Amino acid sequence: MTIKFVLDNISFYYVHPSEGSVISITAVVFNGENYDLWEKEVTIALRSKNKRGFINGTFTLKSDTE
Repeated sequence: MTIKFVLDNISFYYVHPSEGSVISITAVVFNGENYDLWEKEVTIALRSKNKRGFINGTFTLKSDTE
């Protein structure tokens, strides 16, 4: 089976040039006591970048290639 990866701006794999591993997605820092606030902020940030499915289990390879 050959999988074709097309990295366009609607793909789950797309990473915008302004995003990266050194870019903070939220100003809220998890300190061991603020999980509810931190989780809410991270969820909003990941949803806005179309990346939430990677952490909540809803993303599958099949969903991106259909």
